[in-house]
Amino acid sequence: MNFITKNLTMLIIQQEDSRLNITNIYSSPSESYNIIDSSSSIHQLSEVLSQSNEHVLIDDLNLHHKSWGEVQVSRKYRMTADLLKHMKLGKLILITSIEMITCELYSSKITVDLIFVS
Repeated sequence: MNFITKNLTMLIIQQEDSRLNITNIYSSPSESYNIIDSSSSIHQLSEVLSQSNEHVLIDDLNLHHKSWGEVQVSRKYRMTADLLKHMKLGKLILITSIEMITCELYSSKITVDLIFVS
């Protein structure tokens, strides 16, 4: 197990010539949709995703986006753009069902816990 930061951990499973990188990441809720938290573990994802072989990324990033079913999102969260950039560069796809509700906050039912795979 590799503890990259307090909120970013990677488990490597190796069997012969095959390797699977399982990464767990957490990011606390942002105070504003317009804030970029430079200390967020999101910014260390490039280090993790640059490692060879397959990836499973399990996250609780507290980010909102229409790609994971949050159609009521009226503003673009700047940290979400950073996450999506890393997912594209790492060639990861979202496998969390957009119908899966992982958080009920006030009157909203939202998905903030996501799983991406390569």
